[in-house]
Amino acid sequence: MLLLSFQVSANIELNASVDRNPVMERESFVLKIEANDSVNTNDLDLSSLQKTGFIVGRTATGSQTQIINGSIQKSTTWSVVLTAKQQGIYTIPALKLANASTSPIEVNVVRASSSKDYKDESIFIKNTLETSSLYVQQSVKLTTKLYISPQVQLQSGSLSEPTLDGALIQQQGKDKDATEIINGIRYRVIERIYTITPQSSGDFTVVSPTFNGDVTAPSRRRSAFSSFSQSKPVTAFGQDFTINVQPIPTSYTGVWLPSSIVQLNEEWSPSKDTFDVGEPITRTITLTALNVNEEQLPEVSGQYPANVKVYPDQSKTHSVVRQNALVSQRITSEAVVANAPGTYTFPEVKVTWFNTKTKRQDVATLPAKTITVVGNEITTTTLDNTAGNQPLNGASANKNQQSDCDCNLAGTSDNTDKLGLAYWIGLGSGWLAFIIMLLIYIFRSNKPTPNQTVSLDVNSPQKFDINELKRACLSHQANTTSSLLAEWITTNFPECTSYDDAKKHMSAELIMSIDDLNKARFSQTQNGWKGELLWQAISKFNKSKSTVSKSQFLPPLNKA
Repeated sequence: MLLLSFQVSANIELNASVDRNPVMERESFVLKIEANDSVNTNDLDLSSLQKTGFIVGRTATGSQTQIINGSIQKSTTWSVVLTAKQQGIYTIPALKLANASTSPIEVNVVRASSSKDYKDESIFIKNTLETSSLYVQQSVKLTTKLYISPQVQLQSGSLSEPTLDGALIQQQGKDKDATEIINGIRYRVIERIYTITPQSSGDFTVVSPTFNGDVTAPSRRRSAFSSFSQSKPVTAFGQDFTINVQPIPTSYTGVWLPSSIVQLNEEWSPSKDTFDVGEPITRTITLTALNVNEEQLPEVSGQYPANVKVYPDQSKTHSVVRQNALVSQRITSEAVVANAPGTYTFPEVKVTWFNTKTKRQDVATLPAKTITVVGNEITTTTLDNTAGNQPLNGASANKNQQSDCDCNLAGTSDNTDKLGLAYWIGLGSGWLAFIIMLLIYIFRSNKPTPNQTVSLDVNSPQKFDINELKRACLSHQANTTSSLLAEWITTNFPECTSYDDAKKHMSAELIMSIDDLNKARFSQTQNGWKGELLWQAISKFNKSKSTVSKSQFLPPLNKA
């Protein structure tokens, strides 16, 4: 067997030829390599073609076996599509397979017509580069249009991305399909937009995208009953561009952000200048920049004085092409809660950036903002009750000696102290709200809803407002939170008839936070309860449920 294999390898003959010579610039031709035996098509190394100066397109392989007069003849072929960008004399090197090799082929590429109307091309590419001079990490837009004549029938094709050493290249949006008339011929036009972001300075060449496809070529063999057609490979490419990338100026300070326009905007919700103590304020800061990759936008956050708590959300970035410009944004949201009354001034927010038009450093600024925080009646009373060191009267002193049960607290009704009266009003209001919500819960639980389904997605439309529960938690209002929490449990667990049943579907963190709320509500001093942990547990629960709900509606990855 080894001797036979050696004999077969020794008898292999390898021949190479081209279907035309000379060829014109931008014209595709086919290099055909043929072996006189059946061999593995992967054994022929074609990598040397990449160094010839030709654009190497698709490679088609095939094998054939014929029996003629009892003699078996086998052959293996490779068909490689090559295209030259410029005129000149090119050499296709010798290709080797086992002990056989082809002879080098010299190809003469002649200059094409000087006309730029592409009237003789059925498929061609036009590229448009926004600018050829830019700074490092500045994004430039490349628009590529693929023109397809109606005279050709495109069977298949693919368009590669442009290339630039050491650069980030991204396609923006989806392909646009349109038509355009050139020299009286209506071409189909497929437009694709790329953003190119060089990561180092110097002179570079942006290599055009390349289209490789197959079109239908009618055969001359025809009969009255049928017609034959075969595919023909085509290759098209556009103009390459040389760009100059400048480094970061030595005088620049701060985070490098090259752009033509940078803006900072903010939004306060609710939109007013006076707030209550403990009232959550949502501050949304939006950083917008042109011709910058969204990943390059720096994080932006405000600075806040003492007695102000901040709960930042994770920032979000996105980019879109609008009016022939790449617009990138970073949106940051912060929940701000003031714990004491007073006047607060939030300092201005600054982002340094480099103006690519004026060639100098610039600053985008949000002006300082001043708000007034006042104490509401319940919050002020609670703060006075805890902060004051006044001695309690006899009725108030007996509170610490009595049971936590609200029935035993009735003996203090004769207390005429203002703080004690406010305490009883708050406690009574809380119990009244709890009883009302309990009755609603029992009524809803007994109502037959056999076909009802409740979405666990917090973004789905429903009567319950999750933002009210968030404000109550962050404002540390125990009674209000308890009322809203009962409604939240009813909405999310309609199949459960009690809190104990609902606990089976809750996380340990959420159960612990609810138990802390109940302990604080039924204790004698409710002012020590803080609602941040409860809201965090609710948010995690909603996100986990939303993820599970959405995953159930994902389409299958593989379709039959």
